Amino acid sequence: VYGRPLAELLGLPQSVGMVGGTPRHALWFYGADDGGRWYGLDPHVVQPAPRGTLAPAAAGRDGRWRADLTDAYLRSLRADGPAGPRHPNNHRPLPLSGLDPSVALGFYVRDRDDMDSLAAGIG
Repeated sequence: VYGRPLAELLGLPQSVGMVGGTPRHALWFYGADDGGRWYGLDPHVVQPAPRGTLAPAAAGRDGRWRADLTDAYLRSLRADGPAGPRHPNNHRPLPLSGLDPSVALGFYVRDRDDMDSLAAGIG
C-alpha cells in the first residue's frame, strides 16, 4: 500500500535514503524496483565511495557535487568474487512486506529553492 509512495520519495533529488530493516538488522535503503524489492546497505559497514562529478556553479551558487550511483556501481556492491561474496552487503533485495514498518526518511536541503522543490515533490 505504501511501497510506491516511499519509492517515489526516494526518487526525489533531495533524498539521501531511508533507514529501516528487520528486528536487530538495520539497513540504509537507497532504492526500490518495480517488483517491490528494496535495495539497502548495512550502515555499520564502511562502503566504497561512488564516483562523482562537480557540476558547474550557477549564478550566485557554488558548484554541486553529484554522486554517480550508476547501475554498475550498485551492482558492484552485490557482486560475488571467486571466493564468494566480496562485500558484506551482498544480500538479496528485500520485499517491502518483510521490513519493519518503522522507518526514517532522510533529505538534504541545500537552500530555500531546494526546500520549495522538495515541498512541491512531496505535495
